[in-house]
Amino acid sequence: MQRALPRCPTGVPGFDEITEGGFIRGSLVLIAGHTGTGKSTFAAKFIYEGAKRWDEKGIYILLNEPKEMFFKFMKSFGIDLKTLEDEGKAIFIDVPSSTDIRTYREVLKSLYELIEKYNVRRLVIDSISSISPLLKEGELRAYLRNTLASLGKMFGVTTILIVDMPRGVTKMGVGVEEFIADAIILFRLRPYRRGRASRWISIVKMRGQSTITTNYELILTGDGPEVIVPPKLEDIKHEFTEKIPLGVKYLDEILKGGIRKGTVTVIAGTTGSGKTLLLLNIASHNALKGRRILYVSLEEPITQLRLALRLLGVKYHDMENNLILKPLSIEMHTLGSLYVLFRDLIRRNNVNIVMLDSLSTFSRYFNLRELRELMKYLAVFSRAYGVTFFSSLLIEQTKEFKTMISTIADNYMVLYSRIINNKLMRFLRFIKLRAEVTPSETFVVDLIPGKGFEVRPYVSR
Repeated sequence: MQRALPRCPTGVPGFDEITEGGFIRGSLVLIAGHTGTGKSTFAAKFIYEGAKRWDEKGIYILLNEPKEMFFKFMKSFGIDLKTLEDEGKAIFIDVPSSTDIRTYREVLKSLYELIEKYNVRRLVIDSISSISPLLKEGELRAYLRNTLASLGKMFGVTTILIVDMPRGVTKMGVGVEEFIADAIILFRLRPYRRGRASRWISIVKMRGQSTITTNYELILTGDGPEVIVPPKLEDIKHEFTEKIPLGVKYLDEILKGGIRKGTVTVIAGTTGSGKTLLLLNIASHNALKGRRILYVSLEEPITQLRLALRLLGVKYHDMENNLILKPLSIEMHTLGSLYVLFRDLIRRNNVNIVMLDSLSTFSRYFNLRELRELMKYLAVFSRAYGVTFFSSLLIEQTKEFKTMISTIADNYMVLYSRIINNKLMRFLRFIKLRAEVTPSETFVVDLIPGKGFEVRPYVSR
């Protein structure tokens, strides 16, 4: 049986989970990536959390910018390095740019004295790219091995070495750093549609870890960097039997109480078929019953939603403590930031039900693969935490889009309208119900102003 190696946790949410506890204690870690990918923020969090949570003193050597400017930038991410330095819990050394290698050698030579004197356990050099052009390849290899890698063996110091990669270049540094390092984390940007980009990390190398899964999204929040690790299917332990009513008497009778808790339901429909009104009907009915509802609107302002509630015969004032109406512009969001947004809103507000109106908006900003990932996030989250998701979907979508949504969703119903005998009629059909008998009937849906929905079986003449 393989013995577990002592770990140095980073304190970055998600990262320590995917690396089985963080970096190997005393290892030399190479972080490489283009500008703006989050390398320095990750390293600053490593030093900050080490000092605050585990009482491990760190040294951060800045070779590219003054520490006052660095402190200012990091504080915007909730990483207060100035206070850390004032309290004597970390040492920050900024070194002016130089073309003389002796300047850097003097600074790094003093590391041994500082590390031994202050019992330092964490070190960051940001970045080695300032030094490597001044050394020949053989000199750089020997320097890294004899000076930095030896710190781990002599003092148990875990060292992060940052390498800046110019735009359009895939090579890490001068090419020797990656052979010396015990772990290599590649930071990169991945473009979305409409010119947006998300940050991703890839674990290229990790000595001492049996299994490595690469490619995780990294987001920068007000509390610093976070690696997105959605709940896993194997972590789901609960089987939910409670039903969530739709607030439409006949439908709830047919469904024996409503939709099963902890599932994802998609209400697809044509334009004007009543998708949003049905979502609001479900939301208001459950809010009045004491359940906590988060209604996220991607298309309608809050004022419009309140007017729609009046059409259903309910007043927002009567349920505002349980019904949270939140407009959301997704233009600047990534899949990871959306997942964290939903997760944090649900936890902070003790939410039971989430309404998302509508999935069609996502198709304008994300491709099919990205939408599939979002739906999988929501599906696993609902099962893991017992949160019930409802979402609307404009039915005039591509065949591939509708197929993907209907496959991942637990429950799928369709609203549509027809003109029969010169009269506009709305219909509803259930296409799929997870772990339930799916009704085969077609239902007529009537919206009675001031009273809400009434549903009856459709009998063709």
